[in-house]
Amino acid sequence: MARDEDGSSMAFRESVVVNITLTDINDNAPFLDMPYPVIWDENKPPGKITELKARDYDSDDNGPPFDFRIDDTADNEIRSKFDIRDNNLYARAVFDREMQKSYDIPIAITDSGSPPMTGTSTLTVIIGDENDNPMREGSSSIFVYNYKGEAPDTEIGRVYVNDPDDWDLPDKTFKWVSPHDGFHLNISTGMITLLSGTSNDTFVLKFVVTEQSKLIPWHQVQAYVNVTVKELPEEAVHRSGSIRFYGITAEQFVEPDESGVSKKDIFQEKLATMLNTSVENVDVFTVLHSPHHNNKSLLDIRFSAHGSPYYAPEKLNTIIAQHSKEIEREMKADILLMNIDECLFEKLHCNDSCRNYLNTSTVPYVVYTNTSSFVGVRAIAEPLCTCHVAEPVVCLNGGTPLAERCECPPGLEGPRCELLGIGFHGDGWAIMPPPDQACDDSHLGT
Repeated sequence: MARDEDGSSMAFRESVVVNITLTDINDNAPFLDMPYPVIWDENKPPGKITELKARDYDSDDNGPPFDFRIDDTADNEIRSKFDIRDNNLYARAVFDREMQKSYDIPIAITDSGSPPMTGTSTLTVIIGDENDNPMREGSSSIFVYNYKGEAPDTEIGRVYVNDPDDWDLPDKTFKWVSPHDGFHLNISTGMITLLSGTSNDTFVLKFVVTEQSKLIPWHQVQAYVNVTVKELPEEAVHRSGSIRFYGITAEQFVEPDESGVSKKDIFQEKLATMLNTSVENVDVFTVLHSPHHNNKSLLDIRFSAHGSPYYAPEKLNTIIAQHSKEIEREMKADILLMNIDECLFEKLHCNDSCRNYLNTSTVPYVVYTNTSSFVGVRAIAEPLCTCHVAEPVVCLNGGTPLAERCECPPGLEGPRCELLGIGFHGDGWAIMPPPDQACDDSHLGT
């Protein structure tokens, strides 16, 4: 808009539309734009795997057609087994899935811009399985924590046989050698279901597995599954310690190594040693990825230990803190939190007040691996965005609940029969429970 400035109310004004055209320059590299990973079956003769498709954020003048080639960073194995002709990816060899299950191929894509730009995308090719190996007899183990003895019918793991093929389940059928009242078997999938009410015990379950395919003649083998069921009382969960690892998955934590020992076993033995108690008195009963964090590298572990009664959580967490570096070395993972606290980081879950609530369920959390399964207690630290929660009256130190107060033994004057005074001599100390809450109107007295 233009107008004269003579100060008159009758000043002239004129509007003109100005069009500005932005000319595209080639400043975006192309990238693969296609469904992947791509599946190519084993034992298949060399041939075309897939057509390569790419996209570019620049205009058509600086985009297609694209030139594809295997990137210079590819190793000799990739170059010897794969080739690109025009815009198609080809297999140059016959593949065996039992040797390698997948290949990551770096593909350089060059656009038609001036000057041209090149980007690199990785295409994963999965080698599809063909049932070309006979199975052999196998054995596996399953450990079940039955919280309060109230677990519902639960799928606890599949019958395991030793078989290099892993996509051949439709070629197998499963049968009991001798059925067991506490378990159900799916004869098509081999999945074992623990039935509600099954007692605490160790069970050796025996099965016959039959297999047949176009490359494998009919044959049968036996399979053995060792199932241990242990009831866990409510006290064990509510008086538990907790730890959050970084850099390890639930499967890596419970899967046995070549010697048959898992990281869970190592952690349990380490706890028993640190607490000077037997391994049988230590329970590592929760192994899960918290639903509050979309990161499979974060692993929450919950554990308890007892002489008589169960040890306090403060003692368990303190022992972990004292030996944290040693535990990290054994687990080959970092400790992110000792005593899992979802209110630790301000405004992560709540804008103001936040308190932790241990949400427990009788529905188990199951971790499956090839030769073992772990059926643990679903105990999750939940952030509640409030501090005012009605809680049941809990009387400490032998106190007796009486309506909404406690009747306490002599010398215990706290509202929950706490000892309100304590003295130390020399180098004495005390471990106190954490607040477990971050309130906008908190008060702390000493």
